[in-house]
Amino acid sequence: LKRLVSGFFSLKSAVVGLVAAYGGLRAIGAIREFGEQADALLKLAGTTGDTIANLSELQAAFELAGVKADQFDDVLRTLQNAQRDAVEGSEKQREAFAELGISLEQVRDLAPSQLFEQIARGLGGLNSEFDRQVALSKLLPKQFQTLMPVLGGGLREFQQAIVEAREAGATVTEEQARVAAQFNDAITKVT
Repeated sequence: LKRLVSGFFSLKSAVVGLVAAYGGLRAIGAIREFGEQADALLKLAGTTGDTIANLSELQAAFELAGVKADQFDDVLRTLQNAQRDAVEGSEKQREAFAELGISLEQVRDLAPSQLFEQIARGLGGLNSEFDRQVALSKLLPKQFQTLMPVLGGGLREFQQAIVEAREAGATVTEEQARVAAQFNDAITKVT
């Protein structure tokens, strides 16, 4: 009986050790994933001219509306292409922004988070869901349906989505992003 009890406790200790190791690996995986996301935000901030905090909140608001992280990058790229085309003289893109009340100066000067706010404001001023979908499809033809829940309700709903993301703890500061990216690099070197 003593051997059986001793064997049971040894097995129990082994299982507890395995669970702890598994938990540690999961924690490292979660830290690595956050580090990768932080690194991606740093790069996006560099290419878009927006702040990491704004981009993290925008991404979280979009995710709450069903836009996946990899789709977020595509949405930003598409918006930047529409901006560039409008600034470089594309009448089609200029008209698409103008239909939403966004001037060429705003198109040129606003960062993505600010521009999405203006898009939501413009969509809120349109009369019907159909008109909002058509207007948004002119700017973001592949993503407009996915973005309608977060942008199509107008400025107030868009701002509420940002507040919800912020309250959920989605805001990442530049310092947090840099530390997480450095920590991720260190973990990668060790593992």
